[in-house]
Amino acid sequence: NGQILIVGEFTSVSGTPRNRYARLNTNGTHDVTFAVTQPALLFVTSPTGPRVMALPGGKSVVTGMHIYCTFVLARAGMIRLNADGSCDTSFNLTAASGTVISGALTPGGKYLVCGSFTTTSPAGYTNLARLDTNGAVDATFTAPTRPETLSIVRALPNGQLLTVGSGGSSNYVRRLLDTGAEAPGFTAPYFNANIFGICLMPDNKICVGGDFDHVNTAQLSIKAARINTDGSFDSTFDVGEG
Repeated sequence: NGQILIVGEFTSVSGTPRNRYARLNTNGTHDVTFAVTQPALLFVTSPTGPRVMALPGGKSVVTGMHIYCTFVLARAGMIRLNADGSCDTSFNLTAASGTVISGALTPGGKYLVCGSFTTTSPAGYTNLARLDTNGAVDATFTAPTRPETLSIVRALPNGQLLTVGSGGSSNYVRRLLDTGAEAPGFTAPYFNANIFGICLMPDNKICVGGDFDHVNTAQLSIKAARINTDGSFDSTFDVGEG
């Protein structure tokens, strides 16, 4: 409907108390009817910041936060909110042991989660999983164990995935099939510092932003780069000095 959902580490919007998530009207004013009942406790768990995604029908999904909706009702890593901003208790991710950092919505309406975790039911998923709409781990997603902590996952229109992970002193961008396996023909580029943002361009190249100044062996002067469809560094994308 054109309204805007925001998440972060703020404690008020235009003087009205709001515990880290809120909704704005189309003209930017605070929608005071959203999330009137605030959670008892909430803290950010993602090093890249929390993320919010709008769902059809007015609900929303928040990742990278741990919310105690009440002192006895907790939602960790991924939370679904009702259209009025209250906690949707029909969604509960309980099978992830560890930290869920980020998530995404698939074209089919399911949810992706990534981070530093293992799953307990079914067991065996590490750092990447797909969820049904009630929060249960989708056992039909046969992703292999991801060795690195994943900080970002993005679902692409064709069902494939982009992930950002860290291993050792490098950060990697990987392109995965809808099964979770590595996409053939794409060699994961590595970056020498954190990646905070990633998006797919209409021509299937990938734009990346963060704290890095090297992509593979190429040295940059500013923290943005573009990656070719095979994963190689696109040297024609030059942001200049700054």
